[in-house]
Amino acid sequence: MSDFKIEKGIPLDNSGRGRKRKYPFDQMEVDDSILITDVKAKSMSSLASNFSRKNGVKLEVRSVDDGVRVWRVA
Repeated sequence: MSDFKIEKGIPLDNSGRGRKRKYPFDQMEVDDSILITDVKAKSMSSLASNFSRKNGVKLEVRSVDDGVRVWRVA
């Protein structure tokens, strides 16, 4: 037997659904960019790619002297 009790009729709490975004990709307009100093380019590329795919925008990520820069290009 399992140690879990199956319960019915418990409503789903949506108050904590989703996370607050750490980076303002959703506020950026075409030709805007942000500089991020505390992350590696590979990690940021993955985040930007996922955001782009889910939100229909195009972000470009490049390593720069100060860190990583993300541009919204479309």
